[in-house]
Amino acid sequence: MNGIDRKKSKYGIGIIIAVLPVLGLAAILLMKLVGMYVDSKADHAFLMGEYGSEIAWQLTEQRLLENSYLNNPQNEILNTISEQAKKMNSLFQEANALEVSQDIHALIERNASQLASHQLIFDKAGELVRQLAENRLKLQSYFNKSDQYLKTAINNIIDEETRLTIIQGLNLPDKKIALRNGFQEVLNFNASAMLNINELLTFGDQEVFETNRTRLRKNMNISLNNTSGVVISVNESRYSELWEKIVNEYKDVISIQDEVYEQWKILKDLGRELDKSNAELKLTIQSTVNGVKQYLKQIQQTGTRITATTIIIAIIMLAVFSLLIIRYITNLLKEVVIGLNQGALQITDSSSKVLNTSQQLSEGALDQSAAIEQTSSILEQISSMTKQNADNANHADRLMKEADAVIKDADAAMKELTVSMEKISAASENTSKIVKTIDEIAFQTNLLALNAAVEAARAGESGAGFAVVADEVRNLAMRAAGAARNTSELIEETVALIKSGSEHVFTSGQGFVKTIESTSRVGNLLAEIAGASREQADGIEQVNRSVSNMDKLVQQLAEHSRESRSESGELNTQAEKMKKMVDNMVALVGGNLKISS
Repeated sequence: MNGIDRKKSKYGIGIIIAVLPVLGLAAILLMKLVGMYVDSKADHAFLMGEYGSEIAWQLTEQRLLENSYLNNPQNEILNTISEQAKKMNSLFQEANALEVSQDIHALIERNASQLASHQLIFDKAGELVRQLAENRLKLQSYFNKSDQYLKTAINNIIDEETRLTIIQGLNLPDKKIALRNGFQEVLNFNASAMLNINELLTFGDQEVFETNRTRLRKNMNISLNNTSGVVISVNESRYSELWEKIVNEYKDVISIQDEVYEQWKILKDLGRELDKSNAELKLTIQSTVNGVKQYLKQIQQTGTRITATTIIIAIIMLAVFSLLIIRYITNLLKEVVIGLNQGALQITDSSSKVLNTSQQLSEGALDQSAAIEQTSSILEQISSMTKQNADNANHADRLMKEADAVIKDADAAMKELTVSMEKISAASENTSKIVKTIDEIAFQTNLLALNAAVEAARAGESGAGFAVVADEVRNLAMRAAGAARNTSELIEETVALIKSGSEHVFTSGQGFVKTIESTSRVGNLLAEIAGASREQADGIEQVNRSVSNMDKLVQQLAEHSRESRSESGELNTQAEKMKKMVDNMVALVGGNLKISS
């Protein structure tokens, strides 16, 4: 084989050695790119799922705040609801910015549209609740004024009766007695009317309210007509003036009471619309979550198909290239066989030169043997260090798996804590409603105590003790109302703290999820490092064995070099044996070669 052929073979082998790793790296890179694409799509779908969960949670918070405002309209709660709405709009915008399918974006748009419709309904209900609260205060004010005028008139008659009885020893005229009874009857009807509207606002029994309102107004009109006749017959300006004010206040009471009742009916309808809107929002959000899960499943299936296709293509490419390499090597072996045959013919002529160079070869072999012994010692040290690194990597991998299990347990505990805090928040809201009911009962007790005081005043001295008891009952009712308001404020502070704690728990839960992902990735890397270290240790051990064998071979070569002087004569015989071996290789590679002797 001449120099040009050797150079060509060297270049061909170099190309094969260079192309094989490049082809393998290209296949690995292609699979990596496919994995990155699938991971990117899966990450977006996972983030969309997180946005869906966050929106559902924020929607639950908003519903609680809306119910709280409808039961107790306060500007602070309304401001919090406004901030909550802004936060949800921001979540919708961020979710829309993710690169997901058009179906998922359509679901998000549907959620946003339904939330906007729900907000319009709540705004109407909130404004109506505010107006209802204002009219309720006006109604209470009109009732109080009417009661004050009636009590003033009744007290005037009682004072007049006291003066007549004590000073003059006379009885109160029948007209004045009838007038006092008429005032007292109107006062009782006022209290009953106030109690009826309060029961409607508290318990919401529309049928009972309308029945009582019809009956009370009918009886009230009769009482007003009768009392008006008595006032005219008494013909005293102080009673006439008070009665005129009482009648005017009654007209205002009737007007405001009807307005409150109409507002209550509208608010009841809006409440049903809000419940329906909340149910639709819940279903839509659930549909969004299910759609995201289905989308993530489709991405995983697509990624699996793409990965399988990529692997098949890579295998086919490697198989084709391997066939080309085998054919190229076969042709190269043919050229080598020809070269070996020519070299065998030249061995005989070169045998004389072997004698002269054998001495130099023996000395070089001794030096090479010493160098190989030193290399073998260094390789043994490297092998020991590599085995130690592999053991440390295995130990670190086990520790990471234990840490991953502990973090997963902590994440499960954080999720249970989140559920518990949601239950605590719901229980606090129910307690707030109970305190509201206690406050209403205290208010009604106060009215009953007031009626009892009036009855005690009618009874005169015999009812003095009952008046004291009624006054004490009224004081107790006022104290109960104050305690209920204080308890309600404490519960609201508790709900705020629970909400803050829930946000911290949610943030901690997200941190645990990220920590689990990080520890899982670190564990995978450690497992790969441990496997690579074991393979490296095995490789170094094989190299060490190879070096030991080389050392033995070099020592044998040195020994043979010493004997080469006497064996150079046998070189021609070995050349003949080589000629036979070349003939066998020719038969193995292909018998169509023509070799000249």
